[in-house]
Amino acid sequence: MKDSSRKAMNVALGGLILSLIGFLGCLLTGIITSILPVQFIAWHLLGAAIIWLYLIIYYHNFGLAEREKRDEAILKSQDETIFQDSQQRQAMFSVARKRFKIFQRWGGIVFSVLSAAYSITIGLWLISRLRETSELVGKNPLAGASAMIVAWFASFLLAKYASGMSSEKDWQPLRAGGSYLISSSAGSLIVAIALGIRFFHYDLPIVAASWIVPVIMLLFGAETILNTVLDIYRPRIKGAYHRPGLDSRLLGIISQPGSMLHTAASTIDYQFGFKVSQTWFYRLLEKAILPLLFLLILCMYLMSCFVVVGPGKKAAIEHLGSTDNGRRIVGPGMHFKWPAPFDKAYIHDTERIQQLNIGIMNAPDINEETDEIVKKPLLWGQKHQEVEFRLVVATESSKNISNEDAPPVSLIVAAVPVQYRVKDLYQFLYNHKDPEVILKNVSYREIARYMASAKLETDIFGGDIQDNESVLGAGRKEASEELTQIIQTRADELGLGVEIVTVGLQGIHPPLDVASDYEEVIGAVQKRQESILSALAERNKTLTELGGSLEQVNGLYKMLSDYEQEKDELSESARKERLAELDKAFLEARGQIAEKIFDAEQYAFKKKRLSKASGERFKSQLKAYRAAPKIYLQNERLLTLERSLEDVRKYIVVSGEGDSEVMIVDLKQKLNPDIYDLELPEE
Repeated sequence: MKDSSRKAMNVALGGLILSLIGFLGCLLTGIITSILPVQFIAWHLLGAAIIWLYLIIYYHNFGLAEREKRDEAILKSQDETIFQDSQQRQAMFSVARKRFKIFQRWGGIVFSVLSAAYSITIGLWLISRLRETSELVGKNPLAGASAMIVAWFASFLLAKYASGMSSEKDWQPLRAGGSYLISSSAGSLIVAIALGIRFFHYDLPIVAASWIVPVIMLLFGAETILNTVLDIYRPRIKGAYHRPGLDSRLLGIISQPGSMLHTAASTIDYQFGFKVSQTWFYRLLEKAILPLLFLLILCMYLMSCFVVVGPGKKAAIEHLGSTDNGRRIVGPGMHFKWPAPFDKAYIHDTERIQQLNIGIMNAPDINEETDEIVKKPLLWGQKHQEVEFRLVVATESSKNISNEDAPPVSLIVAAVPVQYRVKDLYQFLYNHKDPEVILKNVSYREIARYMASAKLETDIFGGDIQDNESVLGAGRKEASEELTQIIQTRADELGLGVEIVTVGLQGIHPPLDVASDYEEVIGAVQKRQESILSALAERNKTLTELGGSLEQVNGLYKMLSDYEQEKDELSESARKERLAELDKAFLEARGQIAEKIFDAEQYAFKKKRLSKASGERFKSQLKAYRAAPKIYLQNERLLTLERSLEDVRKYIVVSGEGDSEVMIVDLKQKLNPDIYDLELPEE
């Protein structure tokens, strides 16, 4: 075997051993210390073993093919050969080379598919573990950081050594293992730094580092599949190195940054079949790429000097990490600041109303089409969530409690949204670490304290209607206003920098077990109020019909009451004056009082006039009687008969003195009129 192939095979074998030892070491360290990112690095290192195994087989076949080629050349140089037939001799000495060509053609595809399947499967599995695990670092993060430093150092040395060897033509396949191992080295270094920062209780770097390994594995798997598909249709150049799909171009940029353009040009060369690297544009781009990249990075860095604050928002700009030295609070618009890390801006919504859900344990239902919260009615007889927030409230009195052993407290279920907006951004950001949590705790405490003294039951046995305002009924508005003021006062005392907009009490209701009983009580209260209001309406109707208006009736009643209380103490003149005032007031009244007074006056006037007329008539009759007594009496009798027989049928019967008469009167009701009932027209 040639020394070059043997040396490359030894490097591949060393890479395989390092990958397996690194996998076992990192996996055991991660399990013992309960550090999830260290375990992720172990699985990433195991993926390198597939590439190194491919390289071992590759260089084994490559060495056999080279030795076979060398032996054939030696035999050709000799005068006498073992085989007289040249074709038979060529077939005997081309077995290893054919096997190497077959492996070079199909072995790369098989190992590429195997490596891609491993990377994608393990990457998805690691992401699922990240989503299921909340604690990334268990105990002793410094031990995990030490293991990562060892893994970084060992993998970095071998990766750089293999990448350096790949610059030679026969050792170019080592670039695949070196590129993959350099990514493992970079991941180990990042995890080590993140674990060191985690020692100071700063979690963001370790969270970001935990996602790096699965993302790199997924990208590597996707690129390997794409390279393998393109490799099938890529044109072959005789004598050129054929890069397998597992030789990542992206990781090659990390392992050999200086050959980034060479990598791109090589890819295009293989794709189109001509040397792109020999064109003038490539040479110009190769010279200007570093200044252009530097200018691009500088422009992106200088963009951090500008802060764009949207409508309804404000930004707090810190200078050198200080909240006092150069601190600024700016409103909507574009503002200038020193670039990072000298100045840093924190943008927050200050006009948008935000909401804290007190007593709401479940996540709200979201409409998939409109992306809005589905609003449902809060019915007392239905359960709204699995865990309900219950409040203890005091019972106002014991007269409504039938059971003497019942405790003087009650329970209600509360789902209270507290809406607020940020009014002082500086206080909101810097007075407390988590102002929303503090505001939520304050809201819980003040709501529980207020409900402990709030009126719950409705007094259905007496009292003014205005006093029957329970937090389960008409008293919610007043309770909401009081709670808003109480929570606002407490938030100002703590310096939270928020404005409480409203506290909604529409979600307060009795527990599900007693909801029907509460509904019966509320129904009784409503019926009682209905009766009271009906009586008041009837009273108002009666008094209005009686006096025209309630004011007049109340005024007349007051005047009569005052007169009855003071009439014994009044003088005669004062009494007459008060009576005159009463008469005038009653005369000015409307309604049935005025009607009765007018009827009485009319009746009195009529009686007075009739009595006077009867007296005058009697005087006239007396004068007539004295003048002619017989004629007056006869005239009065005839007038009496005339008035009495005015509507009576009269019969005149003429008979002689000796005749006897029998009167027959038919008293039966006649169904049909006879001729005597007909009325003759008057002439």
